[in-house]
Amino acid sequence: MSFRLISDQTPPVNYVGKAERATYTFRTMPEQIPGEQWLADQIIQRNREELEQQGCQLLRIRVWRDVSPTWHTDYRVEVTATSSPVFWTPVILGVLVVLALVISWKLLEVVEDIDWGKIPTPIAWSMPILAIAGVLLGVILLRRK
Repeated sequence: MSFRLISDQTPPVNYVGKAERATYTFRTMPEQIPGEQWLADQIIQRNREELEQQGCQLLRIRVWRDVSPTWHTDYRVEVTATSSPVFWTPVILGVLVVLALVISWKLLEVVEDIDWGKIPTPIAWSMPILAIAGVLLGVILLRRK
């Protein structure tokens, strides 16, 4: 494969912050068939529109084309855009906390159903505390990476 850079566009944007880069490839009909370039342009334009719908801003787009195969044309597109506007860290933490609470609640429910007599209060409270501590430890370890 011998890709050649055919387009390198950088919109006049002054942006400072996190960005994401994605690279994808797609294949179209051979370049000799009329409409091949138009089809490729439509695919790339749809991706730009999808970025805008998700609230991201395009920072750079680079397109390479490989016409060496006889029966098709390969394209490779590299898109750099602003990060997703959704802050996933609080969402993931919230889900983990809810999950830990549900698991500890179900665990306490099962333990209370066993006929061992009355469960002392410190043991009953230690399970949710341990679950929350485990979630916080996991978050700290994930942040270090």
